[in-house]
Amino acid sequence: MLFGEDTEVKELMKDDILVQIAKELVETVNKNMTIDWDIRKDARARMRIEIKKLLIKYNYPPNKSEKAVQTVIKQAELKCKETIKR
Repeated sequence: MLFGEDTEVKELMKDDILVQIAKELVETVNKNMTIDWDIRKDARARMRIEIKKLLIKYNYPPNKSEKAVQTVIKQAELKCKETIKR
């Protein structure tokens, strides 16, 4: 989970903001996910940039943003694999 284990982020940001970030992250990932996004470097880079822009928009703590981006990318990869299995 993106925010669940990081108490520092939860202390710095209000729950309603974290919920909004989570919703927009899902939209961002879905919008940028193509069949081969996880293989193509350019598509993967675009996904990372969009996630970073969203975190910046909500003043997500900069010292925590790289870990958040990595977590979202991992979750997107899992979602992609699950979609392919169906």
